[in-house]
Amino acid sequence: MLHAFRADVGNTDSGKELFAYIPAGVYDNLSKLTNPADTHKYFVDGSPHVSDAYLSGDWKTVLVGGLGAGGKSIYALDITNPDGFNANNVLWEYSDATDLGLTFSQPQIA
Repeated sequence: MLHAFRADVGNTDSGKELFAYIPAGVYDNLSKLTNPADTHKYFVDGSPHVSDAYLSGDWKTVLVGGLGAGGKSIYALDITNPDGFNANNVLWEYSDATDLGLTFSQPQIA
């Protein structure tokens, strides 16, 4: 699961969670988190990459990431306004068990 936190210097809300995103590629594994007998499993352990991109006539701040050892999926989020993040800010998620392996490499924005 991806969590974004506020870390503004001097802000009394420092450390406040701005939004959380759970990629669809890990939904089937979420119930395992509540099983105390279950052993460690990877879910979203890929490092995200953030950059600006020109989309539909506007500059946006885009985050792309993969599941790492957690699965065969990559995703892109519009995080231009993290305080107003909602389902409409999920740009896409690509999963393909046949053509996409575990996503250890870091997706890039070009």
